[in-house]
Amino acid sequence: MKWNILISLIIIGILVVWGVTSDGFEHNPLDTFYSFSLENKTVEETLPDGYLKIEYPLTKYEVLNEAIKTFVDSEQKSFKENIKGLTTISSAKGNLEINYKSYLSDRIISLQFDESMDTGGAHGNFTTTTFNYDIKLNKILKTQDLFKDPNQYLQNISSIVKPRLKLELEKIQFQDDIWLEEGAGPKEVNYKQFVCTADGITFFFNPYQVAPYAAGAQDITITYPELVSYLLSEYSQLKF
Repeated sequence: MKWNILISLIIIGILVVWGVTSDGFEHNPLDTFYSFSLENKTVEETLPDGYLKIEYPLTKYEVLNEAIKTFVDSEQKSFKENIKGLTTISSAKGNLEINYKSYLSDRIISLQFDESMDTGGAHGNFTTTTFNYDIKLNKILKTQDLFKDPNQYLQNISSIVKPRLKLELEKIQFQDDIWLEEGAGPKEVNYKQFVCTADGITFFFNPYQVAPYAAGAQDITITYPELVSYLLSEYSQLKF
């Protein structure tokens, strides 16, 4: 019995070493020994006119890394330009903070970057930017890539999202039909920011998109069963 246990432990050890040191787990990105994230990176800088801190993942997928790097560099550059000389006209200093959440399925890596930026105006601003990477296609997905009908998908999404947003905004007394139609109507720009989670596909609406700034950011999750007739088959039953 002891020999059987010892042999089993040796076999498990060999498999673990093989998985870590080779591509043994390449086709199972959920395995703890083959995490999609190789390293968490942090950019932190104290400037004459402000402060910034950005957290983001370095992954094993170059296409995804390039998209993230472009986003991070762009936000840094924009922030630095916007606060340049701020302390010469104000006692305030600028602030930029970006952190992220990740959602990993057997097919898609979804990244949600939450950004808080204050450049010395009347108030700061909060935005969410997302990236959805198809592991098998080696591609950053657009919303339309998930759906069967490129001519109807926006109408299908909007018909579900708008009534729910309306109810949420009515609760906080910020519902406006014109604003809602402009920001959540069937337009590609309105549904660019999304992540695929175990609960469904979550769409994000930044401040000012569907309601005044005071209403804050909004998000609506549509479950996969609700979307199953619209989604391509490979995206209708993701495993998390």
